[in-house]
Amino acid sequence: MKKTILLLSLTCSLFSLYAQKGMGTTTPNPAAVLELRSTHQGVLLPRVSLTASNSLLPITGTASTSTNGLWVYNTNTATTTGLSGTGYYVWEGGASGEWIKLTTAMDNAPFLGTDDHAMATENTEEIYSLGNLGVGTATLEASAALQVESTTQGFLPPRMTAAERDAMTSTAATGTLIVCTDCGALQVFNGSAWNNVTAPSSTATGVIQQLSGECSALVNGHFVAGQAIDNTGKYVQIQLNIETAGSYVLTTTTVNNYSFSVEGETKTTAGQMVTLSGTGTPTTAQTDTFRVYFGTSSCTFDITIHNP
Repeated sequence: MKKTILLLSLTCSLFSLYAQKGMGTTTPNPAAVLELRSTHQGVLLPRVSLTASNSLLPITGTASTSTNGLWVYNTNTATTTGLSGTGYYVWEGGASGEWIKLTTAMDNAPFLGTDDHAMATENTEEIYSLGNLGVGTATLEASAALQVESTTQGFLPPRMTAAERDAMTSTAATGTLIVCTDCGALQVFNGSAWNNVTAPSSTATGVIQQLSGECSALVNGHFVAGQAIDNTGKYVQIQLNIETAGSYVLTTTTVNNYSFSVEGETKTTAGQMVTLSGTGTPTTAQTDTFRVYFGTSSCTFDITIHNP
């Protein structure tokens, strides 16, 4: 009788050893050696702090082909020594192998959403990338955060009217680039104003229209001592007689703590009225005489500063 019981026990043990195992189920999948089922729990693999991608440590034993497929969760946040931070790793390569990180959709996501920093899934999300970005090329210059290459297409900045441009001026960052459709120009925001982006041109030549050394100037505005010249209704206009079209810069002397200047470009050789903007704050009520220069010519005009 004892021999019969012992034989039955051995038979059951062997059956238990070689049959499929089920935890949370009595009907494990026949293709699975072990099947776990739960509607409220998961599987928690061993958590270890790996030291390097080519070292089995802190796992005990010696790396060999028998350790291939060993799976752990790395708690080491370091991204040095060949590791890529926390996550699931599997050992591959036997004695001279290494830990291979099992990537997720998050790891492979080229763009992440700014709201939750997860992989972007909607085309209306604001997105960012932590790496440099190449369009039309897989070989990026080291100095390029964004590199675009094409032999058949160009780069098209956002296009908008002057009114639409002005509506976003208060939030525009310095360096913002747009195409102003009303202006017919590519423009960049310098932090305070929108300027046309133009190709270098030759320097305009000509003379300032004048009479006996005095500019044919039109002074606009009421100038008061102690009040900054904010260019709102305060400016000076003079007439240029252009001989060679091109870019120009006109400046005046500084008198009584303020001055005037203008820069621009003319496409024709006809007469052109230009507006000089002021900068500074007059300190004394008096009549100030300014000399303005254009090329080799110069002339003077007066500004009367009134008491507050």
